[in-house]
Amino acid sequence: MRRKQFKVLFGLYCLLMLWLLLGQRLGHSAHIPMQLKPFTTIGWFVRVLGSHADQVSRFVAWKNLLGNVIMFIPLGFFVPLLWEKTRNFLKHLGWMFAIILAVELLQYVTGLGTCDVDDLILNILGTSFGWLAWKLCPKIVKS
Repeated sequence: MRRKQFKVLFGLYCLLMLWLLLGQRLGHSAHIPMQLKPFTTIGWFVRVLGSHADQVSRFVAWKNLLGNVIMFIPLGFFVPLLWEKTRNFLKHLGWMFAIILAVELLQYVTGLGTCDVDDLILNILGTSFGWLAWKLCPKIVKS
């Protein structure tokens, strides 16, 4: 694939993410307090998965834990592919932290989502997997 095609795919991914993170809640905003204690939400979902909870609760737990990781893998892949300054892992981590923190704060300010430090942790994990996938794909890296 050419660089231009990757930019188009990245643009489409960004639009989808904007819709998933903010757009689908338009008209349903509510200010939910920030959750700033690390591993509170993650711990709660892990306890749900380890319990005899109903199927719906277990589905919500899996959806939250895996969804927050998987949804951000493409971001971690596209960014170093398209912008050389993010090819160093620590620089990549810094950029991803800043971008995801901005999204979390935007969700809080607009009331179109929840601002949860655990989302930040899971999203960063996802972008790290994406960066690793980029790093392990030498054909794409060289193009």
